Formats: sequence, structure tokens, C-alpha cells
Amino acid sequence: MTEEEAKGNAPPENEVVRVHLQRRGTRTRRVEDPEIWRSCCLDVDKRVVQFSVQVMFSLILIIFSMYMLMNTDNCSEQQVYVSLLTLVIGVFLPNPHPQIPSSHN
Repeated sequence: MTEEEAKGNAPPENEVVRVHLQRRGTRTRRVEDPEIWRSCCLDVDKRVVQFSVQVMFSLILIIFSMYMLMNTDNCSEQQVYVSLLTLVIGVFLPNPHPQIPSSHN
């Protein structure tokens, strides 16, 4: 058992740890968060990027489907765009859950 483990300062085993050497020769520990994407000049939360891309893609599909529904006169061609709209709306709407009243004992 190392000295850090005895003090309880050791990071959990499943976290990525980088050790940086400073000018004075002391060692510091920086724990990397797996939910943060790092590049040369930017730190971004992975969940924010995924959510933003999903919303932008969905908005593009909704706007395109609505535009095509307004400009298409043939009913058989409109079915594709109605299906796209209902798919996107169905992804964002939460599933209904029955409200079960709590029983009073």
C-alpha cells in the first residue's frame, strides 16, 4: 500500500490520472473527466455537444419536412414528410406513464 492510499488520497481505479512535474520538482495530480472532450484550445462537455448536434439535426429535419409539406400537392409524396415529422416529434416527446395514486394506509 502506498502512502497516498493509506491517507485516502488515491484516485479511484477507473479514473485516468496524469502526473505533471512542476518547476520545483513537486508532483501534482490532475484527474481527467471522461465526459470532457479536450483539444488544443477547447474543453467541451461531451453531453452538450451530443445534445446540440441532435437538436440541430432534428430542427433541420422538421423545417425541411414542413417546407416540403407546404409545397407538395401530391398526397402520396406528403406521406414521407409526415412520417419524418412524427418520427422526430416521437423521439422528443416523453413516454406516457400511468399515474398510480398512492394508497393511504
